[in-house]
Amino acid sequence: MEKFTREGLKGTWGKIDLVESRSKRGPGTSAPVKEELEIYEKFFKIAMGNKTKTRTLVLGGTPELRDLALKYNSETIAVDISPKLLLSLTNVMEHKTNDNNKFMVGDWLDMGGFLEHNSFDIILSDLSINNVPFERWDYLLSILTKLLKDEGYFINRHLLYNPSKKLRT
Repeated sequence: MEKFTREGLKGTWGKIDLVESRSKRGPGTSAPVKEELEIYEKFFKIAMGNKTKTRTLVLGGTPELRDLALKYNSETIAVDISPKLLLSLTNVMEHKTNDNNKFMVGDWLDMGGFLEHNSFDIILSDLSINNVPFERWDYLLSILTKLLKDEGYFINRHLLYNPSKKLRT
């Protein structure tokens, strides 16, 4: 059994209380900081272009990214493998009661089977790609390509940390 599938991860979510620590979303977590969110917003606006209605897929439950898409009235669907994490992070969202705020439990490597192809204008991702083994990145990216509309945007963030310089980018 592959450890990065729903079955493989099932036992690990309960052992580590990631939900409690991530739902606090403050300093010391990997939550996007203000400057990073400004960059996301810049690219989100470019991706929207002149459209008045967009559809956004968020890999994971990152409330900051979901709130960003909802701020621009985008139908927003978050997908994560952990129902507990999705619910917890939804509870800290600014726009949690917005009708466009949707989420579903699912494995990102299976999304091509349960989400409509060519249906998203924008895909947002926090550190999500880092949760998938490198050898599966091509497969995940092929799924995202199928889910994106023509001219759609995939906006992703990676966290790089150099202990000798103590920089975060």
